[in-house]
Amino acid sequence: MTVVVVLHDMNVAAQCANDIVAMRDGRVVHYGSVAEVITEEGLAEFYDTPACGRDHRLSDRAVGMTG
Repeated sequence: MTVVVVLHDMNVAAQCANDIVAMRDGRVVHYGSVAEVITEEGLAEFYDTPACGRDHRLSDRAVGMTG
């Protein structure tokens, strides 16, 4: 079964999804597993700001931080 959910918080998406489609300006900029999308390079490109991606300390899921 496939469920499509629109979220504006990558960290919530990372906790709930197996795969992520990241869009910017109406175009797909990244598609793949959470680990493939939530990376320093992927987040920096998506948010257009320096970012880092790492595993959440309480789960095996990736989280992203910008700043």
